[in-house]
Amino acid sequence: MSGYIVILLWSVLSLGMADHVPVHLADEHFVTKQKSVYDLLQHLDCVDVGNPGLYREGASWDVRGNLKAYDSEVIVNDFLDKYERGMLPRGRVFSVFYPVILDEAIALFRLFRSAVDFKTFYKTAAWARIHVNEGQFVYAFSVAVIHRPDTKYVKLPAPYEINPDLFFNTEIIRQAQLQKLNRLPGSAGSHVIFANRSLWYAGYHDDREHEIDYFVEDVGMNAYYQILNLEFPFWMSSEEFNLPKGYRGELYYHNLKLILTRYNLERISNNLDKIEYIDWNKPIETGYHPSMTYHNGLHFPRRDHNSMVPRNKYKKLQDMRNLESRILEAIDSGFVLNADGKSESIYTSDGFDILGNIIEGNVDSLNKQLYGSINSLARNILGFSPDPLSNHQILPSALEHFSTSLRDPGFYRICNRIVEFFNRYKSNLEPYTAEELGQSAGLKIESVVIDKLETYFDHYDSVIESSDDFSFTVKARQRRLNHKPFSYAIRVHSEMDTEAMVRIFLGPKYNALHNELAITENYENFYEFDAWKIKLEPGWNDIKRTSNNALFVVPDDEGIEVFYRKLKAAAEEKAPLTYSEHVYGFPDRLLLPKGKKEGLRLQVFVHVVPCSRDHIQEIDSPIWGKAYTDGRPMGFPLDRPIQANNFTLPNMRFEEVVIFHREAAEINATV
Repeated sequence: MSGYIVILLWSVLSLGMADHVPVHLADEHFVTKQKSVYDLLQHLDCVDVGNPGLYREGASWDVRGNLKAYDSEVIVNDFLDKYERGMLPRGRVFSVFYPVILDEAIALFRLFRSAVDFKTFYKTAAWARIHVNEGQFVYAFSVAVIHRPDTKYVKLPAPYEINPDLFFNTEIIRQAQLQKLNRLPGSAGSHVIFANRSLWYAGYHDDREHEIDYFVEDVGMNAYYQILNLEFPFWMSSEEFNLPKGYRGELYYHNLKLILTRYNLERISNNLDKIEYIDWNKPIETGYHPSMTYHNGLHFPRRDHNSMVPRNKYKKLQDMRNLESRILEAIDSGFVLNADGKSESIYTSDGFDILGNIIEGNVDSLNKQLYGSINSLARNILGFSPDPLSNHQILPSALEHFSTSLRDPGFYRICNRIVEFFNRYKSNLEPYTAEELGQSAGLKIESVVIDKLETYFDHYDSVIESSDDFSFTVKARQRRLNHKPFSYAIRVHSEMDTEAMVRIFLGPKYNALHNELAITENYENFYEFDAWKIKLEPGWNDIKRTSNNALFVVPDDEGIEVFYRKLKAAAEEKAPLTYSEHVYGFPDRLLLPKGKKEGLRLQVFVHVVPCSRDHIQEIDSPIWGKAYTDGRPMGFPLDRPIQANNFTLPNMRFEEVVIFHREAAEINATV
C-alpha cells in the first residue's frame, strides 16, 4: 500500500474511527439541501403528481438554455447529445453492468457534478427526475450527492425505501400496492405486511442455504453493500475525479473478503458446510430462485440447482478462462503488462493495489484491455441472465445489481473465487517478523474481558408505499438479527508514553469436527470488527469500549416518514435538526453472527501495536466519516501467512468467546 493512505469502514482495517463522531446542528442551508434530496427521490413512478411544485421546477428548467450554470459546456453538450439521440426509456430496467446504459448514467452524473451551485444541481435533478429513466436518475443522483462538496453529510434515503422492489419479494410489493389502491381518499394510518422469507429454495428440500436468509436478505445489509459501491464506482477515474490514490484495489479486496468472512461465520452458526468452489466446467451446485419482480413486471432470472452454464454464456466463459489464466500468470511471475506493453512488478509497496484494480477491472486498471474484469464477467455468467435484445432491453440477474447481489448464494461463491487470487498473492509474501508485529514495543496485554454475548431476532419496518405527506404508509416488517450491546475491557501495560492502534478480530476456533484450529490454517477466516487509535501511558492502561463504538457501525435508519417529518418541522417551524459526520455504515446489530442456544464458541484476537507518528494520518470519507490510518496494510496482522511462534507475543492475545442465542422475550426479561 503506497502513501500510507487508507480509508474507512468495515473494510479499512488499518483504520480507527474517531472515538466520538461529531454531531452538528443543521443551519437553514443544510436543512434546505437535505429536504430537497429527500423530495427528489420520492414517488419516482409518478413524478407528475404528489409534489406539483417540484414537478413545475423540473418541467420549466432548460439545461441548454442555462449553459453558464455549469462549469463545462463540453459535459453539458455530451449529455444532451446522448439524451436527444435516445437514452434508456423510463420504465425500463437499469443496471450499471451494461456498458451503453452505464455510459448514459455517467453522462448524467457529470452533468450533475458540473452544476456550479446547489440551486443549479437541484433544478437539473428536478428536470432529470421527469425526463430520464428512474434507475439511471437514482444512481447518477446518488453518486453526485456523495461526491459534490456542497452536499457533504447530506443523507440519502435508505435504498430500500427508494426502490423497495429491489429489496422485497414480489408478494410483499403486490400486497403493498393493493393496500395503497384500496385506500379510502383522505384516510391515514400505517399498515404492516409481514415480509416472509424468500421461496427461492422451493422444491429443494435438502438445500439448507435458506437457513441464513435472515442474513443475506437483511435490507440493512443489502443497503450497506449498495452504498459501499458509491464511493469508488468502478467506472470513476481517480485521476479525473481527484480521488485518493494508493488503496482502491486493496479496498476492493477487503470489501469482498470481509463480507465473505462475516457470511462464513453465519454458516458456522447454522452448521453449514464450507461453500463449494466453483468449477466453470461442472454444474453450478447452488441455484437461486429470486421470487422478485422488477417495477415494470419483469421477473428476475433464475438459476436452477446443479445447472451447467447456459449456451449463451459460452463465449463469456472462454473469456473468463483467459482472464483468470492471465491473472494467475501475473501473480506467479510477479509481473503485469501495462497498457504500453511494459512489465511492472506487483511485489512492491503498491503492487497489491495494482492487482486489486486489475481483478476488479475498474478504470484505474493498468491494462483493462488485457485483464478485463473478472468481477463483472463472473456476475454475468453465474446470474444466467438472457442476452439483451438491444442496448436498452436488458434483464439483469440479481448479481447485476449491488442492491440484490448479497441475496444470491452465487455471490459468495464468486467472492470466494476472487479472494483466492489475492490469497495466492499473499502466500508469496514473507510472514511478518516478530519486530514488525511489535515484539520490542514494550507493550503487554494482561487481560481481555468481554461481556456475555447474546443475539436474538426482532423486527424492523420499512416504508414501501406511502401518501405524499406520509400520513398513510404501508410498511414491510422483516425479521432481523440483533444482539445485546456489549463492552470489552483490555488491560495493557506500556513501558512508555506512546500512541497505539488497537485491533480486534473475530473468527472460528473449532472446525466441524470440534477440533481446535491452528491459527496458521485459520487466520484467513477472521474479520476485524473494531480498530482505534489510543494514547497509552507508562504503566497499566485500562481500555474500555462498547460495541456501539465499533469503527464501522451505524444504527438502523429511523425510517423515511420519521425523518421527513423532522425535515418539514425544521424547514417550516425552525425546529432543531442535527446531523452526523458518520452518515452511513454497517448495521450495528449485525456485528455478531447468530449464536446458539447452547453457545457458539468462537475466538477474538486482540493486537496492540505502536503507531509511527510519521504515518498517522486523518482522512475524511464522504460516506464513512473521519478515520485514522497508521500506514499498515488492511487486515494487519492477519493479512499474511503466519509463523505460529510470532503470534504468542505479549502485545497480542487470543480469547475464547461464546455467543448465545435467545428469544427476544428472554432478552427483554433480563434487561
